[in-house]
Amino acid sequence: MQHAEQKKNDRLRGLQGKCRTGCGSLSASKGFNFGISASIGISLYPDHGADLDQLMDRADAAMCDVKARTDGAYNIFKDNA
Repeated sequence: MQHAEQKKNDRLRGLQGKCRTGCGSLSASKGFNFGISASIGISLYPDHGADLDQLMDRADAAMCDVKARTDGAYNIFKDNA
């Protein structure tokens, strides 16, 4: 089971990397340079919720958590209850 969890985490890291790379590629326009970063919250069905509302709430909580700690990173929802 640990192998499956590692494989899932590797896929998530790859996905968030693609998102962040896409944001970073938009860095110059008409002579102006600017930086873009993304803070990404991730929740997974059915691990973190049974419906879209739960998944969105938990992804939002994960995003808020990572934004409070740093900028331009990702976080997977963790149930601390």
